[in-house]
Amino acid sequence: MKPPLKVLPLVVLSCLIFSTHSKPGGVLPPQNVSYEWIDDFMLRLSWNPPQHPVTNCKYLVSTESKSHGIETYTEPYMETFVVMEGGSIPWNIATVCNGSESEPAVFNLSYPELVKNFTCTLYSGRNTHCQWSADGHSSDFKFYYGLADECSDDNPPLHLQECSSYTLTNGVKSGCELKATWCHVLFALFTATVGNQPVRNTFKRALKDNEILDMEGKWNVMQNGSKFTISWDLSAASRRWAIEIKYTECGETHKSLHRNGVSYELELLPHCQKSFAIRAVKGTWASPWSDWKHYGPVPDEGPNALVYVAFAVPLLMAFVVVLSCVCFQRNKETLLPKVPEPVDYLSEFANNNNKSAFHNHYIPEKEEDSCRILLVLDPQLGKGNC
Repeated sequence: MKPPLKVLPLVVLSCLIFSTHSKPGGVLPPQNVSYEWIDDFMLRLSWNPPQHPVTNCKYLVSTESKSHGIETYTEPYMETFVVMEGGSIPWNIATVCNGSESEPAVFNLSYPELVKNFTCTLYSGRNTHCQWSADGHSSDFKFYYGLADECSDDNPPLHLQECSSYTLTNGVKSGCELKATWCHVLFALFTATVGNQPVRNTFKRALKDNEILDMEGKWNVMQNGSKFTISWDLSAASRRWAIEIKYTECGETHKSLHRNGVSYELELLPHCQKSFAIRAVKGTWASPWSDWKHYGPVPDEGPNALVYVAFAVPLLMAFVVVLSCVCFQRNKETLLPKVPEPVDYLSEFANNNNKSAFHNHYIPEKEEDSCRILLVLDPQLGKGNC
């Protein structure tokens, strides 16, 4: 993306106000103050010397901007790096000759305000989100930014690029996602066309002063009985943050702040539900709270479940024992049948000597056959031979 034009050829004379009366000594202020942008942040102010000799004279230039103090120039112009922090910045230029100072010439460099509430927040190491409020009336509204690395000894020229990932609110550009670190200072340029005139607003934001540290995935809780150790892992660059721990115990919420170290140990009631959350804090800034991590028994509505267990288990065991005894008594003969006494055949055989070892066995007597005898007389026997 091509950055905005480095040089604006149009030189505009804004409201020039100065007193026509000089201070005692006859020193007059400069006249016809004008400006020209050398690049997006480098401003050239020039003016005409007062209408009297300026031998041994110099010019004092001041502004209300915190980044500029009172500067002294011997020539009727100045070049300086300017951040307007919006769309306007006033300048005061006075002439000093032989110790006498004129009334200042007041020059107000002003543009319409394009955005309000401009902030940039650094989170998750290299992710930065800038946001603003804009009316959205300009169709060519654009946001450019440049990054200066305060952690490096190098001082390369500031390079501006347009945002490649705008965020929208109701179809209007209201933010930008970009890559930067806490070492960077961000210089922002907003451009648009208002009333057929090019308009610019500039801002400066030090990301280390607007960092929000995301703690998700950077902390852990270890449980050892009723002791809980909360530990966190921060990079060396992030250890200037303090860590705030929020935990609940038996429904009560507590907080503790830790500026040093990488862990903290708590001993809590073992029968209570415990929950832990963590966030990073620096000055008035604080990261979002992490998700809760829960430990211990889960609270339920009504009586404690352990009470039911304490009564139910002994009763169940007693019932099983009684039922087992009843079933055993009813099925005793089946489960434990009577075993007949064994016969001592060897002893009986020795006592009866030659008696058969089988004499005690039942041998049925042989039944006698019953017969009927019928006598029949032969008639021939009664006759004689003669």
